[in-house]
Amino acid sequence: WHLHSPLVEDVRQVEVISGPGGTLYGPNAVNGVINVTTKDAQETIGTLARGTIGPRERTAALRHGFALGGSGAMRVYANWHDAEGLPAGMGGPIDDDHRGWQAGFRSDFSTDADQITVQGDIFRTRADTSPQDGAKGHNLLARWSRALSAASSFQVQAYYDWFKREAQRTDDSVQTLDLEGQFNATSGRHDFVAGAGVRRTSDEFVNELNAFQLNPSRRRLWIYNAFVQDHFRVTETLSVIGGVKVERSTFTGWQVLPNLRVAWQPSDRNLVWVAVSRAVRTPSRIDRQLEAPPFLVAAEDFRSEKLVAVELGYRGQPSSTTSVSVNGFVNFYDDLRTTEFVNGAFQLRNGAKGRTYGIEAWGNAQLAPSWRVWLGASTLWKDLDEKEGHFDFAPRNTFGNDPSWQVVARSEFDLA
Repeated sequence: WHLHSPLVEDVRQVEVISGPGGTLYGPNAVNGVINVTTKDAQETIGTLARGTIGPRERTAALRHGFALGGSGAMRVYANWHDAEGLPAGMGGPIDDDHRGWQAGFRSDFSTDADQITVQGDIFRTRADTSPQDGAKGHNLLARWSRALSAASSFQVQAYYDWFKREAQRTDDSVQTLDLEGQFNATSGRHDFVAGAGVRRTSDEFVNELNAFQLNPSRRRLWIYNAFVQDHFRVTETLSVIGGVKVERSTFTGWQVLPNLRVAWQPSDRNLVWVAVSRAVRTPSRIDRQLEAPPFLVAAEDFRSEKLVAVELGYRGQPSSTTSVSVNGFVNFYDDLRTTEFVNGAFQLRNGAKGRTYGIEAWGNAQLAPSWRVWLGASTLWKDLDEKEGHFDFAPRNTFGNDPSWQVVARSEFDLA
């Protein structure tokens, strides 16, 4: 995220989707998905200027949006930040001031049947830790959606992204090209969505700080995928959602990511649902090709980490001013990454498995026309361990250090 600094004022919403989302989002959507949606250019016509100043940080931003004909709009923006270093800790002060800028545009055109979006950004940052530390990059995206009829539509999207980062005598860069298409249709009680995509990444990693290297230092990877999902309304109160995604990458064969959900809505104010899903985390270059001979050797046979999740939930509105959601989950993991000592050297292996389970709950109430309160809680229990014949020398990296419970309460009051 430190490579991107969009205007917060342009963000429409940040959606947190709990649980695996592999069928629609692909591998690595294992424990959840965070979906950030920005505003259409039609919503940002006019000029916005914002600045902040404080003892350790300064920011400035300028955005201007304007109409393009009768069916389009465009906005351009620039964002700048300058932050002083973090306070010194026990190890003494470090000159870690950083500053940078980002500029870009978004244009949207719409007709009765078509919606076209073109957007792009360019950025540059600098850090004071060493003379060359910093990052730069640019990206460009184009998306076309067309309504074929009242019951069907399709969307095609392509994007290009490149960045280069230098930090403490390490350089890394990644170039990504992505193309995907999606088709939606409604037929009777069925809502279908299907799609396919291809992605190519080219990366390079050079490390002069220590012995850890990617071998080879430069690599091109391909990913292909296709998916289909059907939302079937069995009755007025019962729905079944079934889908599957298949994906193949340079490092793995075909990965199958199915998803089955059943939802029962006995009334407008009550919904009960159950889901079973499979998701995977595919090997990265670090998993397969990181080495520091003779201390660490590459793990060319590293497999995907796997998850099967079972979820059960309830969502309801006890009254017109209150709502509540409660769901429980059990996650079964296999082939989790471990750090093991093999034949006189360390190597990353798939040596752990186990399960996690817990409950997530939240509720809110409109106590008065101008007063709202929220209360939420979550629990997480973990039963993870090494497989027989495996010993993990870095269990914290494998099993994490997550809190077993969390509680959050919030109150909001409208002054006017």
